[in-house]
Amino acid sequence: ALMLNEPEGDALTDRASRPAYRDVVVYVRMRSLGELDAIRARLTDSGAAPGENSDEMYGQREFMVRDPDGYELAVCAPLGS
Repeated sequence: ALMLNEPEGDALTDRASRPAYRDVVVYVRMRSLGELDAIRARLTDSGAAPGENSDEMYGQREFMVRDPDGYELAVCAPLGS
């Protein structure tokens, strides 16, 4: 699924300076919790700062990380996988 939002007038260069840019969140779904843990470790080792894992009520574990432009990426996997 793809969801698009219209900007609210902020200059694109202001995005990276915000604490978060929640108008757009890209979800990347892994097949298993093991894959999720491996991706999180790789991001950490490369100098990225992924957030903590959280188990969501909709049946998945996820963490957030920001890309260099300030967009949030949610990396997730189904609970029990």
